[in-house]
Amino acid sequence: MDQVADIRTMLNDFDISAVLTDVSASTSTTVKGIFSNESEEVDVGDIQVEVTEPQPLIV
Repeated sequence: MDQVADIRTMLNDFDISAVLTDVSASTSTTVKGIFSNESEEVDVGDIQVEVTEPQPLIV
């Protein structure tokens, strides 16, 4: 398979939909992509909380 076919297969099998909103224009668009599962621990008072911030890898 070539790279484009591999990407299409990954998007079909593992894609997640995300909605991008342009507040100034009052419009939104749904895009499909593959996102990382980035997370980090942050201190909140005396406890640590895990915060997730997915980053797009392929859109």
